[in-house]
Amino acid sequence: MAQDMTNKTSKIALNILKNNVLCTHCLGRQLALIGSGTTNYERGSAVIISTIMNHLLEDEEKAIKSSKIFSKTKHSYAIETYKKLTGEELTPTEKCRLCEGIFDKIELIAKRALDAVSDIEFETFLFGSSFPPEWLVREEELWTEYGITTSESIKGHFNREVGKKFSEITGKEFDRKKPDVTLIVHIPDIRIERYVSSIFLKARYRKLVRNIPQTRWPCNECDGIGCEACNYTGKRYPTSVEEEISPLVVETFEGKDSKFHGAGREDVDALMLGSGRPFVIEIISPKKRHADLEELTRKINEKAKGKVEITRLEYTDKDLVRALKENASQAVKTYRAKIYCEKPIDKERLKILEKKFTDQQLIKQRTPNRVSHRRADLIRHKVVYSVKIDDILNQQEFVAIIECQGGLYVKELISGDEGRTKPSFSELLDNNCKCVELDVLDVKEKI
Repeated sequence: MAQDMTNKTSKIALNILKNNVLCTHCLGRQLALIGSGTTNYERGSAVIISTIMNHLLEDEEKAIKSSKIFSKTKHSYAIETYKKLTGEELTPTEKCRLCEGIFDKIELIAKRALDAVSDIEFETFLFGSSFPPEWLVREEELWTEYGITTSESIKGHFNREVGKKFSEITGKEFDRKKPDVTLIVHIPDIRIERYVSSIFLKARYRKLVRNIPQTRWPCNECDGIGCEACNYTGKRYPTSVEEEISPLVVETFEGKDSKFHGAGREDVDALMLGSGRPFVIEIISPKKRHADLEELTRKINEKAKGKVEITRLEYTDKDLVRALKENASQAVKTYRAKIYCEKPIDKERLKILEKKFTDQQLIKQRTPNRVSHRRADLIRHKVVYSVKIDDILNQQEFVAIIECQGGLYVKELISGDEGRTKPSFSELLDNNCKCVELDVLDVKEKI
């Protein structure tokens, strides 16, 4: 059976090489799906050596003929055997039809790739490649012409070979799923293009002052360009939670930029207290991948002192960003609201209000008027888990603690928003109510 397989692969190889020049790599690639546990170069080499050796046992003339044909691959065994049998020295110069000799440059390419990443930290890598379309067409034509169904593509073989050499030189590891850096080799000019994977850090922030948005807010008048209305800053607010945190993170990791991903967001005029709001910061194209996160936390909190502070700074990955967005509406959030009533407060109605919201009250909330210009006009169904009256400040003001589902517009829960939110505090108290101060006390979000 093994001899039959050897004879079959020998015939395939000799048939291809009669009218084509292939290197040993590309010859072996045509037989890639036959067997496992070896490289394509080793496959090609094995076919060449075993065929010539078998022919030497059978007939010297046959061996001369096969060694001459296999010399096209520039394999030393074929060239030396032909010289020994005939006394004639062959010096094949024609390039491989499929790869044009690119596999002879693997070490050179790996070294160029090393130059391309000399200024960055990384532990894992992935190679990709871009070949001229005509090269891929030539390969498909060969497969069709000779009925080859056992081949591996040139791109797959090239990416693996250059990756093996690169790992050998650098000691770094190949990672198909989450590489620190991806290197694309453009053939035939051997131009290296690199893509550095983002670093993701998770933490929680507390916002200790009002009138700071979560992220940079471009000026409404000039859309961030800079105008008289924004004093040419391009911003509606002087700073944001993001701007108090991100610059030091980008600087520490020597990144090009950053993105801020919050687990929801509080209103600009609300405080974020308690254990803070979960967020992920993405550092884009970082040159460094390791830092002292305790020291970075200290620097951020010192810079943003009195405005913003962060805790629990840790490394994470991109999957958490998706989870934050997908799970935002499932988070349980606790608010403290200072509420002004148009008429004097009826304490009995406050008791009715508390009772109404003791058993996961479903709220139907149409998109509020204040955000209708940037949100789809929908009716959302949210849950209020509890309402507790924390303090009655005077005849027209009281403080309530509200525990509710993420995504609920709390100010509209209080005011009713002209009937767009039902039930509401205004409706249940038979009093026009308005939230005059809002603090977020807790965000139960697992990150």
